[in-house]
Amino acid sequence: MAYGRVRRLSVFIVVVPAVLLPALASAAPPQVGDQAPALDLQKLLQAPEGAKADWASLQGKVVVLEFWATWCVPCVRDIPFFNKLQDAFKDKPVQFIAITDEPESVVKAFLERQPMHGWIGLDAHGSAFKAYAVFARPTTVVVDPQGRLVGWTIPSELVDHPDILDDLSAGKPRNLGGPESWRHPDMLTYMGLDIDDLAGTEQNQPLCVIVIRPAQPIERKALVNSGSASLYSEITLRSAITSLYDVAWHRIISAVPLPEDQKYDIIFSWPEGNRKLGSALLREAFEATFGLSIRREKRMMDVYVLTVPPGGTPALEPGMSRLIYDSETGHYAPTDELLGRMKAGEKFFLAVGDTNRIAVHLDYALGRPVVDETGIDLSGYYWFYFPYDYEKPDREGLIKTVEEKYGLKLTLAKREIEVLVVERSSADSAGSR
Repeated sequence: MAYGRVRRLSVFIVVVPAVLLPALASAAPPQVGDQAPALDLQKLLQAPEGAKADWASLQGKVVVLEFWATWCVPCVRDIPFFNKLQDAFKDKPVQFIAITDEPESVVKAFLERQPMHGWIGLDAHGSAFKAYAVFARPTTVVVDPQGRLVGWTIPSELVDHPDILDDLSAGKPRNLGGPESWRHPDMLTYMGLDIDDLAGTEQNQPLCVIVIRPAQPIERKALVNSGSASLYSEITLRSAITSLYDVAWHRIISAVPLPEDQKYDIIFSWPEGNRKLGSALLREAFEATFGLSIRREKRMMDVYVLTVPPGGTPALEPGMSRLIYDSETGHYAPTDELLGRMKAGEKFFLAVGDTNRIAVHLDYALGRPVVDETGIDLSGYYWFYFPYDYEKPDREGLIKTVEEKYGLKLTLAKREIEVLVVERSSADSAGSR
């Protein structure tokens, strides 16, 4: 199969005439200092009987609105830390309301598995999401005791700086910035693509853009991966598949070559507020560009099974959700000390999340699928890190370290697991005859 077609820029653009834009655009977002918009929630869960989520009833309290969803991995990841934050302020005039637009049945089933402290607001019509200009989840909005907007933020920022709530409770003003302060730059500008060349006039800005091109130098201003825009730069086909389909390398079974020496930039941006649809559109464009057919299926395979030995107790280190990022090297680390060691050239195995996440990272290190059968509550959030060089794999040493440091055991076995099958698309095969 030839990939030469990508030497020309692959661009998918949807342009909507300016006269239609008002129908698609939401109202101008409120600003810091404005009176907070009405929440208009259909129901409150876990609230005292008779409680109301209106600003007259909440007068005198700092209110933290967290916009989330059960399907949002970063949202779920932050729940244990928000619970701790809520517990810390339970005797202070601070009210936490987690708002989702999902059905009550879905939310209640989720809460049985993952407790959340504070009130849960059901916004079935999405009116609160629109009123507060929320397009990426999780997003946190803070309101002062007088019902005025303090600003938009992200959960980790509020967790890292509880003094924000202390100050507001004490009547001290704070300004967290408007919703635009948490949005990423326009993707086309960020990538140095000329909007006039791609889509005509400034009045006819594209609402949806997908660009797939051979890798080019990019000024790394920021990591772009928001609710409506993402960038994968200098990425191989295999790495692109792992990212776009959320699957480890060793669960990919490919009948076509996936060259490691060819790298691409993948840029996409779509109308804000519909990440699932945008991701599906990107996968379709990716398969069409490279003439691939990609599907999921289950197969019996040799795997490592991750378990807790009988009578054993895992030694897991609870971790915060926010990693420290070094823009110069691109390294992430849970502590400044570890980041310094990475910058000095030391290499590490690093996984952050539940035991299923360490299984995913062990996939890469061991070169074989790892199945999590620990039975550990997946709502836990942990750090797993130790010196390890992926370029010089020591599988026996890795298995020993996991057992000795974390009390977890890796055992060879056979399991039926989900894999990703990559083949030539039938249309591409017909066209190449």
